[in-house]
Amino acid sequence: PVDPKPATSQQSKEEIPVPEQTPTIEKWLNTSVSISDGIQFEVVEKLFHDETAFLQGLCFANGFLYESTGLFRKSDVRKLDPVDGTALEKVPMKPNFFGEGLTIVNDRLIQLTYKKKTGFVYNIHNLTETPKTFAYTTGTGEGWGVTYDPDKDELILNDGMDYLIFWDPQTYQEKRKVKVVRQDGTPAAQINELEFWRGRVLANVWFHDVILVIDPETGVVEKEYDFSFLAHNKKSNRNAVLNGISISDDPDLIYVSGKL
Repeated sequence: PVDPKPATSQQSKEEIPVPEQTPTIEKWLNTSVSISDGIQFEVVEKLFHDETAFLQGLCFANGFLYESTGLFRKSDVRKLDPVDGTALEKVPMKPNFFGEGLTIVNDRLIQLTYKKKTGFVYNIHNLTETPKTFAYTTGTGEGWGVTYDPDKDELILNDGMDYLIFWDPQTYQEKRKVKVVRQDGTPAAQINELEFWRGRVLANVWFHDVILVIDPETGVVEKEYDFSFLAHNKKSNRNAVLNGISISDDPDLIYVSGKL
């Protein structure tokens, strides 16, 4: 294992194991993890991340990472080399859009925006092709994280509140929503970046160094992983918070990053 001391400018490729070295999904699902358990994963590699990229969404497909960055006049969509983290392509957004969550549905790269209630759909094989757009509504009028459940063919997103919202991936219309409750019984407010992995939703929480593992059917937080040691330098920049989760080409490894 790598000495777990990455700076906030680095992405980390993480493994979240159960007691065995190569755990099965069933055993992982049945393993209880809470913040009080301390570090329950292994850092196996550290990658470069551009500090000027305000990471809002991260996903993986066809051997590449894709990133949505935020901030007005600075947002873009990037194709990243998963070996060294460098940007292979950058597609800027119009200056009045603040990029948010990003996910992949087949050949479509679907991106939310912060307050414009507008989504973008990119051709994953040609990012420079003019993206299609769609209008959407949420409870807060905002778009935060988004991921995709391929088994149920549903987009799963959030709007900064303590709910997972489920959309039809063709019409972008809400089908239902589920309230998310943390292990201490409190609402999981300000859920941020999302990823679907092993039948569960992995979620960042804004300004908290934790990753939640949520049952998408019930909204129950089954596990809470403590990532505070990965953000030990964040005090120097209040925006350098944990945000960014993606699957990889290894079913037992995920990428975890910060906003910077």
